[in-house]
Amino acid sequence: MCLITLATIGGCSAQEKPRSLGAGRCVLQKDDAPDGQVIGVPDGIRWLPDFRLVSGSGGVITRADIIGKITIITYETRETAEVNRDFKNAVSALARELFSNDEWIGLAVIDTSGANTLTRPIWEMKLRQNSDAEGITIYGDWDGDFRDELGAKLGESNIFIVDRMGRVVLQYAGRIGEGDFMEIRGALEDLR
Repeated sequence: MCLITLATIGGCSAQEKPRSLGAGRCVLQKDDAPDGQVIGVPDGIRWLPDFRLVSGSGGVITRADIIGKITIITYETRETAEVNRDFKNAVSALARELFSNDEWIGLAVIDTSGANTLTRPIWEMKLRQNSDAEGITIYGDWDGDFRDELGAKLGESNIFIVDRMGRVVLQYAGRIGEGDFMEIRGALEDLR
C-alpha cells in the first residue's frame, strides 16, 4: 500500500521522504510502503483533471458534475475491484454519516481501456450488471485518459479523496489497512 498526502501546498510534507525530480516535481514515498511504491506528484496543489466517463448504460459524468461535492473516487481494474471491498463499504458508510447526500459523491471507475469494437458491448453489459448488483453507477474509462491524468496506478486498487473545489487531497494505491482507514476518516472529517 502506498499513501500520498497531496494537500500540502508548496512541496512534500514531513511524513513523506521527498526526492527531487527537478522542474517543480517531487517523488513521495511513505516510509512504511513495503513494496517501495513511488508515485510522482506535481509540486503544490493537484487538481482533478477534466474528464468525461461513460457508464455501461450510456450515462455520462464529467468534472463539472462533481465540483462542489466531496468526491471519493475508486479507480480499479476488473482484477482489483475486490481488493478493498470492505474499505469501500466502510468509507461509503462514513461519508453518509458525515455528509448529506447532496454534499458528497462516490465515483466508481473501472479501467475499460482494453475494450475494442468487438468486446465493448460485453464490457458495457458487465458494467450494467455490476452497477445493478452494487446499487451504484460504475463508469468505464474507455480510453485510459482519466487513469493517466488522475495518476492512478495501473494494476492496483486506487482511492482518491477530492475536496469541493476539485483538489485531490489524498491518494491510495494498493490494499487499504485499518490504520489507513483512520487516516482517510481524518481527511474526510477535515473536509466537513
